[in-house]
Amino acid sequence: MLKKQTLVDLFYKRTHELFSEYLSCYDTTLLYQKAAELNIDTKKHILVALITIRSQADLQLLNLHLHRLVSDIKSVFSSKAPVVYGFDTKVTIVFTLDPYEKHHAIIKQLEDLLSKWRYYNECHVKTGIGSRYSHFTQIGKSYSEAEKAVSYLLSQQQDGCMLYEEIGINRLFINPIKRRGQNLY
Repeated sequence: MLKKQTLVDLFYKRTHELFSEYLSCYDTTLLYQKAAELNIDTKKHILVALITIRSQADLQLLNLHLHRLVSDIKSVFSSKAPVVYGFDTKVTIVFTLDPYEKHHAIIKQLEDLLSKWRYYNECHVKTGIGSRYSHFTQIGKSYSEAEKAVSYLLSQQQDGCMLYEEIGINRLFINPIKRRGQNLY
């Protein structure tokens, strides 16, 4: 079991590195290459969700919660979320949607999954959801918005899901926490 968990951790770390490279890339040719490596369909609309789990004193328990949450998300959104990984205290999800598909149904499904997950795992989570964009090159923008939505929840000391578009005028006062190696809690 420990060997399997170590392999999963290595997979998540590699996915995190690839995704970070994608976010820092500005060359369109490289973006297509990174999108292919991440299995992102470049013809679909995108939406990014960022989930933070409250840091716990027991790192093994935190790691277990992170792995379980990622596994649950992958089982529910296997065809809609090509990128799902956990790193540190965060789970990152990139949803790909057909142009005609309503993203509110996916968000509702994610909220339901997280509500059940919080109940059964007795764990606090904050979920930020960025805006939907029609081009895969805007994943970074949606990711940044998801971070701001999580920061808003932190500033309000609330758990739950927050869509960036629902924050309204308060967006002007949000300073996202983006320090490497520092937890959001």
